[in-house]
Amino acid sequence: MGFLKNVITDYNDYLKTHNSVETASKFGAIVEGEYYNISPEMFLNYLIDRIADTVIFGSRFDNPLSKLYNGDMTYGAIIQDIRTIRGVRGQDYNSKDFNPDVTNPYEKNKPVLSEAFHKVNFRKYLKTTVTHDQLLSAFTSDGAMQGLISLIVSDLGMQRYALEYSEMKDTLIGGIAKKVYFKKDDFSSFYNVFKDVMTNFKDYDASIYYNKVLNPEPAQVSDLYLIMSETFKNKADVNFFATLFNVDYAEIKDQIIYIKDFPDNSVKAMVVDKRAVFFKKVLDRRTELINGADLTKNIWEHFWRLYSISPHFGVVAICEETEGVNKPTVSIDSGVYEGQQTVIITQGTATNVKYILNNGEETDVTTTAQVTIPKKTPLSYVSVLTVKYDGGEDVYRYRIY
Repeated sequence: MGFLKNVITDYNDYLKTHNSVETASKFGAIVEGEYYNISPEMFLNYLIDRIADTVIFGSRFDNPLSKLYNGDMTYGAIIQDIRTIRGVRGQDYNSKDFNPDVTNPYEKNKPVLSEAFHKVNFRKYLKTTVTHDQLLSAFTSDGAMQGLISLIVSDLGMQRYALEYSEMKDTLIGGIAKKVYFKKDDFSSFYNVFKDVMTNFKDYDASIYYNKVLNPEPAQVSDLYLIMSETFKNKADVNFFATLFNVDYAEIKDQIIYIKDFPDNSVKAMVVDKRAVFFKKVLDRRTELINGADLTKNIWEHFWRLYSISPHFGVVAICEETEGVNKPTVSIDSGVYEGQQTVIITQGTATNVKYILNNGEETDVTTTAQVTIPKKTPLSYVSVLTVKYDGGEDVYRYRIY
């Protein structure tokens, strides 16, 4: 900003020399005279075009989730995301069994694959207009020029920041594969639940419950982001994180992100596998158009993004229990099972209980309901059972082989 300050100082000195500042203060604008014809192009091209670029693009770093961006996407609009489904079923060795093709090296055993596509889904632009009157009034005081630049930055940069930030939070919430709960206003309970999540993330078998395809995807501490509500910023000290991750705090401090709140008020923290995050910058472009008739200049700021969460890696939400909410019971928890399963939903003391299986219709539950989870082809297919009730909803996932 030193460059800007020098330009403003020199220009104000010029005005004082020609006795125009007092005139500007009186009439709200500087009157063009024989010594100098006011040029909006001088102001626009010499100041805004150079300084606003830096400030506008720099403002996005205020977004606490900006570190989740993992590269640019220069070409194309779709990312194909493929993983091998593991641990479906092993085969027992038996030397007495005769396999007529045992000597055939070309016998096939194809892997089970899961496939997802991530598309460019966020195309936005912002627009602001600078008028000739604005340019004139910008010279009425030392700070007026800076104020005009600040206005342009606010109109473009801060709106852009807010839009990106909101979209990133919504995408993270939509990517949740598992919710776990701690007791309300109990930090000790919060810590214990958090500790269990970190342990399960590293375990081969337990990790299946933390992604949407129920695939074992263990993760190390270095693979994870910890996103927390600012509510816990003063409670979670260095020792909290050191014991939670079982590493020195300095090693993981860059993986901890604080945000003001989550779109889902019950969520107080999230543990996210970095490999699940597909946040790509696709396009950043600024365009301008001058209208010679009314001496206005329109400035557009275009920004396109890809915001998506892979179903193949862990995304867990740590939620605060809601007092006074009664939940129905579900007989079979999420998991991988052999053969068709029958899930029994019991209403209990819960009210207004309903369920949806996959993309089917919403069905009321009175006392109990039986839901059949069939075997699907291919084996990568996961059935999703959503159980709703007054005060919340729970999601269960089943893969049947």
